[in-house]
Amino acid sequence: MEIPKRSYQYAFNPKPEQGRIPTKDVVDAILNGLQATPKEKACARNLLLLLQQWKDRGTAPAVMLPAAPDIFAGREQDMEALLSWLSPGSSPDAAILKGMGGVGKTALARMAAKEAFLRGWYMGGVHYVNMRGFSKQGARSLNDVLGVLIGALSERAKVPETVEEKLSTWRQLLSRRTNEEKHLLLILDNVREATKVKALIPPGPHRAIITTRNSLSTLKAMPFDIRPLETRGSLALLEEAVAASAGTDARGRIAGEQQAAETLAVLCGNLPLALRIVSALLVDEPDRSVQDVVDQLADRQQRLRNLRYPESGLEVRATLELSYEHLEEDQRRAFHLCAVVPGVDFSTESSQALLAGPSRHLLAELARAHLLQAAGKERWQFHDLVQLFAMAPNESDAWASEQAAALDRLFRHMAIRATFAEQHRNPSEAQELNEVVDDADQSQDFTDESEATQWLEREARSVVACATSPTAEQSILPLTAFQTLPLFLLEHNRASEFLALTSIFATGKRSVNLCWDFRLAHAQALLKMGQPVEARKFLSGVVKNFEAENVSAEGRSATYRALSDAALREMKLDEAFQYAKKARLCVSAPFALGLALISSAHVARAMSDWHLAVEWARMAEQQLAAPGNETYRVVAQQAKGEAMLGEALGLDADLDPGIYVLRRLLFDRNVKRWAVPGIHYQMAAALHTGNRCREARKEFERAAKKFREVGQPLNAVASLFDYGMCHMQDGDHGLGESECRQAVLEVRKMLEEGLAENMEFAIEDVGNYPWRKSLFGLPESEQIVL
Repeated sequence: MEIPKRSYQYAFNPKPEQGRIPTKDVVDAILNGLQATPKEKACARNLLLLLQQWKDRGTAPAVMLPAAPDIFAGREQDMEALLSWLSPGSSPDAAILKGMGGVGKTALARMAAKEAFLRGWYMGGVHYVNMRGFSKQGARSLNDVLGVLIGALSERAKVPETVEEKLSTWRQLLSRRTNEEKHLLLILDNVREATKVKALIPPGPHRAIITTRNSLSTLKAMPFDIRPLETRGSLALLEEAVAASAGTDARGRIAGEQQAAETLAVLCGNLPLALRIVSALLVDEPDRSVQDVVDQLADRQQRLRNLRYPESGLEVRATLELSYEHLEEDQRRAFHLCAVVPGVDFSTESSQALLAGPSRHLLAELARAHLLQAAGKERWQFHDLVQLFAMAPNESDAWASEQAAALDRLFRHMAIRATFAEQHRNPSEAQELNEVVDDADQSQDFTDESEATQWLEREARSVVACATSPTAEQSILPLTAFQTLPLFLLEHNRASEFLALTSIFATGKRSVNLCWDFRLAHAQALLKMGQPVEARKFLSGVVKNFEAENVSAEGRSATYRALSDAALREMKLDEAFQYAKKARLCVSAPFALGLALISSAHVARAMSDWHLAVEWARMAEQQLAAPGNETYRVVAQQAKGEAMLGEALGLDADLDPGIYVLRRLLFDRNVKRWAVPGIHYQMAAALHTGNRCREARKEFERAAKKFREVGQPLNAVASLFDYGMCHMQDGDHGLGESECRQAVLEVRKMLEEGLAENMEFAIEDVGNYPWRKSLFGLPESEQIVL
């Protein structure tokens, strides 16, 4: 007779309610039939010996525990932590495994109980009760559960009638096992209310494991937050699930499509329930590729519909509905409205705009129900599958209009806040935005520039996500975001968000006038992202449409300036020179000509034609002398000062005139905050090269400090490295080596954190590959040798 392939624990507990102990022959027969591994056989023999010892003492432990799951993977750390708590001598007496539905709380509890039982920690038995707190049939009563437990602990005990009498008997039975040193482990699964189980929790040294979708923070218990798996754990679970049903040869099916399997795990939200479903679908169709399942789940509107396996009662939507059904009406409203916010997460402030009123308490209640997750200080996010469920519930028609109205309120709120922030940060350039806030509630305004900047640091990512969402196309937010955010994004090295924002206009993804400034902003974002080739290709397309779109002379000049910058970053100096020349020849107006001359000065500096760079920078300064051009005039002055330093170094002349020009800029209020550290660095690099190391050290130190203040840690590290080099050049090799070593260690830490890809290579070899310097914001004149 063929034996079903199940957990070998059934060999020890064919009738758990009777606590029956099998013979060795029975165990061997079952293990052989299951094709058990040597490790499983050894574990089985140890358990059989343990059971026999208990039997010799006169009683065997009752094991009222459903079989541990056939498939269990990716929970090694959680398992280790739970077993550490289950080990003798730990406290408190109860543990709460809390997490969203389908995350694997019950599976973890069963596996941990099995292992604790095998280790002989619970000679009084292991008992499992499904409290059905989230079941449609309703939760089990305390009276019912006590009757089951009393009957399991002692066949001789008469089960009393009342709850009070049953509680008394339950405590007496626990006390008796304590005296006999027979510790008991109780699993209370699917608990919704703390009051339902508080009286059931046994005192130490007995233990109770409670699983719940709520928080149950009023219980005195060790909390374990059970979250979705990491990618590695998800892949392991997929492999185990497919191999368990289709044979070990099927493991290669997942490994053979590694990238598709990783994508599949993401689409499943790394949720064990969803992963079990897709693994069952793969087993049913051995010839079906993993990529095919990925393609099926890629449709967000149909994903939850496809994540079900009715034959085994597995369905993500049905599991989430069990939590949803216990929400009150205002909680459901918050759940559905907050789910439509574009982006990774959202703030409490945004939720108040969505709900048109106070919302903090509702978010906290949803988080306690594990239908929402905290994502930082006053920030929240949905699990991907929960968000899909909330965005398109069964009664979606009832919520669609209110969701649309909520988004309109949010987009309007963001546009107003972004406009107020720009008015505080750049009042002279924000006058044209006044109409956005004419009718706004003044309570939405900021008290000062600092508060406005802090808001942008928190919310800029969300504003960009909303502005680039198709749902915002007809709102004022996209254009307002484009008019208010770029400078902040550039100052804070958030080029990817800048690129996302500009792309919706520059590539025709919005029905707005595609004037050249949108396109130039997009090209600038590409350059900031280190993509000069893409920027040149994009701008070349703009040039081809000059005549068709009747682009003005100023627009043409600006396009050529951007092309010159792109060629310069590729170190194609001749092309950069020609583009800069075209930019000059297009215009005669002082402002546009001044900007073209600045570009020409940058190209000349890259070509080490310092005299020409100085002349063009001076001419740019003159063209930009008119009032209102101060912001750009200081850029020309900076270019002039840097070129003067380069010329002085080439002629072995006095550095002080160039230092003087740059130092004056540090006291000019028109110099942007993000430009200040670069000025310090340029002076330091020149002083270092000119062997004025003491002065150079001070400037490198200031540069490092300022770079950190504007969120440029990589440049700060480069400054500190050069600070150490100055010490070495000045004869203090010990201190110099220490500073350089500290800089390298900091870079390696950034590498580990994913913050400085290839930066270590730059520090070691950028001196040999000058074209790489622009990728890291390092001045071309600086030589770094390790």
